[in-house]
Amino acid sequence: LSIDYHVLTAQSVGEAITILANEQVDAVGCDFNLNDGSGLEVLNWIGRHRPQLLACTVLITGDLAPSIKRRDISFLYKPVPIDTLLDFFDAWFAEQKTADRKARHVA
Repeated sequence: LSIDYHVLTAQSVGEAITILANEQVDAVGCDFNLNDGSGLEVLNWIGRHRPQLLACTVLITGDLAPSIKRRDISFLYKPVPIDTLLDFFDAWFAEQKTADRKARHVA
């Protein structure tokens, strides 16, 4: 896919939640360590308020093995080449486009 992304950035849990609450966001790449807390707080907010967004959310961490036992979270480990991050989102959007096309043809 050749998709142009409009990127919104946040430096803290509070900023991230404000963006998610007020903007149309289709995908989330969230650092595990934010200035005022953990990326898990952002993911928990997404799970409560925008659960459909969890499927296209990736937690990015430099920790070798975060003690997280959730299967609904995708991880990428730092350093993350930009192409790897883009591939993650491109694949998800391609999958959604295929699913949407199939859904439209089902009677």
